[in-house]
Amino acid sequence: MIIHLSIGDFSSSATIVRDPSLKAVPFVIARGSSARALVLSPSPIARKEGIRVGMRLAHAQLILPSLLVIEPDYRTLLRAREAIDTVAGRYSPSVAVTKNGSFFLDMRGTTRLFGPVVDSAARLRSEIHSSLGFDGSVAVASNTLVANVATQTIAPSGLASIPPGEESSFLHPQPVTLLPGVGAKIASLLHSVNIIHIGDLAGLDEKQVRSFLGPKGLELHKRAQGVMPNDGPVPTEAMIERRVRFSEPLIDYPCIKAALRSTCEESGFELRTRGLAARTLSLTLQWIDGKEQTRSMALANPIVLDAQIAAHAEILLQALLTRRPHVLGCTFRLS
Repeated sequence: MIIHLSIGDFSSSATIVRDPSLKAVPFVIARGSSARALVLSPSPIARKEGIRVGMRLAHAQLILPSLLVIEPDYRTLLRAREAIDTVAGRYSPSVAVTKNGSFFLDMRGTTRLFGPVVDSAARLRSEIHSSLGFDGSVAVASNTLVANVATQTIAPSGLASIPPGEESSFLHPQPVTLLPGVGAKIASLLHSVNIIHIGDLAGLDEKQVRSFLGPKGLELHKRAQGVMPNDGPVPTEAMIERRVRFSEPLIDYPCIKAALRSTCEESGFELRTRGLAARTLSLTLQWIDGKEQTRSMALANPIVLDAQIAAHAEILLQALLTRRPHVLGCTFRLS
C-alpha cells in the first residue's frame, strides 16, 4: 500500500510556518515586482480572493491591492522539505519526494510495526500538523496513481482511503483532468469527444484510444483503469517535471521567459535536494489554438546550477517560439 501526502501551495505554506503572523495576511510568492512577474504560490487568503498560480502579479495586485509580495526563499523550502521527510521516515523506510509538497511512502511490510496503513496515514497527517504546522491531504491506495488522484479530490486538507479492489469504482466518476498525464491539450481533445470522467476513458477499447490519442494514449488508458507499471513510490526514471498553466495566454517573449526562469529555479532546487544532475532537458509549449510542440536537448556534461539550466532552457524556448498564437502554458522536464 502507498500513502501520498500532498501539501498544496507548498511555498506559501512553508512561509507561513516560518512566520505564523502571515497566516492572516494575503500574500503571494513571486520573483520581482515587474509587470512580467508571475505568481508562484498564493497564500490561502489570496487563493480565496481568486489569485492563482501563473497569474500575472500586476493582475493579482489589481484584484487585491493590499497583496503582499514575498520573494522565493529556497532555504525555507529545503528546511520544510527535510523536516517533513524526517517525520515521514518514521513511518516508512522508503519515502519519495516527487515535487515540493508531494511525498509518497511505500508502506509494504509496515503493518506489523504500525498497524493498519490507514491508521498510519492518520497519525502522519496529525504529526505533520502538530509538530511542523503543515496541513495537507493524505490518501492511502494500492498504487501511486490512485493515491495521487485521491489527494486531489480532498485537497487542501483531509484523509482518504481507497481499499484494494475498489480502485475502478473510485476513479471512474472523477474528472479526467485529475488523471496524471492529462494536460490542457489532451483534456480539450477528450472533452471534444465527450470524455469527461476517468471512467469514460477507461471504458474505451484500445482501437478507439489509438484512433484519437495515438499509441501514447494507451498509457493513459491503463492509468484510467487504475493500472501502474510499478506499485512503488520510487520512479523508474529520475525525472523532474514542472507543468505551468498561465492564468492568461501570453505572447510577449519576456513574460514567457520570466515564467520559464522561475520554473527552472524550482526544478534546479529539486534537482539539487534530490542529489541529482541533469543530462537531458525537454520543453513543451501549449498554444491557444490547441497545438503543442516539444524540443529536447541532450548534454555532454551533467548540470545542476539554476543559471546553467535556465540558459539551456532559453535555447529550447527560442527554438519553439516560431509561431504567433498566444501560449497557454508549458511543461519543463529534467532527467
